[in-house]
Amino acid sequence: LNILFQYSILFLVLIRGFLFSKYLGPEGYGFWASIYLIYTYGQYSHFGLFTGISFLVPEYLNNGKEKEVHNLLSTAITFANSFGVITFVFLLIFSFSGVSEFFLNNLFLITIIGFSIILFLNINFFTLRFQFTHKFTTAGKYQFFLTLSDLVLSFVLLKILGLSGAFLGMAISLLFFVIIMCKEWFNDLSISFDKNILKKIMSIGFKLLIISFCFALFTTADKLSVANYYTKTEMGFFSNAVAFAMLPYTIALAINGLVSQRMIEQYGKNKSAKEIKIFLDENIFAVAFLIPFFSVLLVAFAEPAIIFLLPKYINSLRFVDKLSIGVYFLAIGLVCYSYTLVRKNYKFVLILIITLIVIVLLTNYLLSNSGKDIIWVSYVSVIGYFIFAASLYFFIYIEFYSFTRIVW
Repeated sequence: LNILFQYSILFLVLIRGFLFSKYLGPEGYGFWASIYLIYTYGQYSHFGLFTGISFLVPEYLNNGKEKEVHNLLSTAITFANSFGVITFVFLLIFSFSGVSEFFLNNLFLITIIGFSIILFLNINFFTLRFQFTHKFTTAGKYQFFLTLSDLVLSFVLLKILGLSGAFLGMAISLLFFVIIMCKEWFNDLSISFDKNILKKIMSIGFKLLIISFCFALFTTADKLSVANYYTKTEMGFFSNAVAFAMLPYTIALAINGLVSQRMIEQYGKNKSAKEIKIFLDENIFAVAFLIPFFSVLLVAFAEPAIIFLLPKYINSLRFVDKLSIGVYFLAIGLVCYSYTLVRKNYKFVLILIITLIVIVLLTNYLLSNSGKDIIWVSYVSVIGYFIFAASLYFFIYIEFYSFTRIVW
């Protein structure tokens, strides 16, 4: 049932993307996507707290350490809200500073985004607590109705108040569900600023958060480039194309989520790479055959869908096929990325991702400055995803096979 909720959520997100893009038009949609990127990055402002407790709490629960779990959760949510408030204040100060004209001119929207980040951190915490008690269906139910509420309120207020209404609707939906859920998940907790517990959580969670954030930054580097180096209209076309091209990637995410959990459990028992290699092989095999199949269908479907349903976005079509190739490499890279995290090869992964982020952003900057068309951003993305997947693939399999066998 939880899987049904997750796919229903994906469907609602697609509906929201369609409605927003159709109503706002390319320029307005590009502007919305640019602001939404700030909210996306702001979701990492727990600075590893939630990543840390996701490892520690299940272990403590299995050992019957209820008091330690209470202390972990109380400290995590206390500092998470503190970090959220700090992020909110930072966004306001940065906006007022005048360093960025974009932030200054959109102060009201930035304020809503900052408040929404705090609310999202609480929603994220509640979801984790459901998972700790194996209430996956309940978590899925809440996430589904939150997404539905966000869709309805955001679109209604968008039509009434304009773009600010879309973000206001999101904030109201988040606030409503925080109020509902806090009755069940805050009653047994207390305010705790225990620095020793914070240090323990962060020692595990922070390094994983850095890697996760860098991975998210890498997968959105193309949109970030377009948002900063090109016009908002072009950002609208590109964001629409990305939304289409990334659809098959959700299949890779679903498969990888299941296989990664099995790898973590198996590797935790005997620390044997050979024992989990079968999961890696099967995952890569499934992704390598499924993604191209659905990508071909997507490219074939995208043209009539955009022409008849979103005619203003006809320019998005020239990006979809290129980005779909990139998504294929990204999906394989995702499988290898998850395996390296299970094996705790953090240093190599982090260096690789940061290097690629710098290369992608710098290349796109130079291309835009030289007057190159935005289509070059999609080429850079494809090359970046290919290098990411190939580097991780060779790094993993060189442990098991010779270089010649890996190639052939």
